[in-house]
Amino acid sequence: MFSAMGEVLTSENLIFLLKGAGLSLAMAVLSLFIGLVLGTLGASAKISKNRILRCIGNVYVEIIRGTPMMVQSLIFYYAIFNLFKRTGMSVTEINRVWSLFISGLVTVSLNSTAYLAEVLRGGILA
Repeated sequence: MFSAMGEVLTSENLIFLLKGAGLSLAMAVLSLFIGLVLGTLGASAKISKNRILRCIGNVYVEIIRGTPMMVQSLIFYYAIFNLFKRTGMSVTEINRVWSLFISGLVTVSLNSTAYLAEVLRGGILA
């Protein structure tokens, strides 16, 4: 059982794992920052006296929180991938990796924006 770990955790595989951990950490930090900034704006919109802003905030939060993140991820990935393709960029492996990172960042940021808007709104009203 433990002999298989020696075959899986080679020096080459550890480099790939560390690169993946670095990308995951970068995505988490960036999406948390973006989500906090936009979530503050969303919470302000949801408690605004302006009916249009309140309606926009409510619709955004309900749609984003009401759909699974996997569906959002697929929508944003294909939208960004097609945007790159329409601008005439060649689809190389580097562009594919960056479009995956960007679509993941957009998905997690917008999802955390909706949840943080509700958390911050509840904190402000309390």
